Amino acid sequence: MQCMDLNQEVQELYVVIGKNVKKYRELKGLSQLALSGEIGHASTTLVSQAELGKGKRFNVEHL
Repeated sequence: MQCMDLNQEVQELYVVIGKNVKKYRELKGLSQLALSGEIGHASTTLVSQAELGKGKRFNVEHL
């Protein structure tokens, strides 16, 4: 049971991070493609998945 609670907390954290990524990306006037390029990615997949709270492939360096 404790592991499931931890997994849920981690998923909720990803959602919060994703909302913040989108918020600050939009405040800076960047598209997902522009932000992706800034962190060294050619496609928007990483940023899009992160904003949806589904991306578990980004790391602190990306943020």
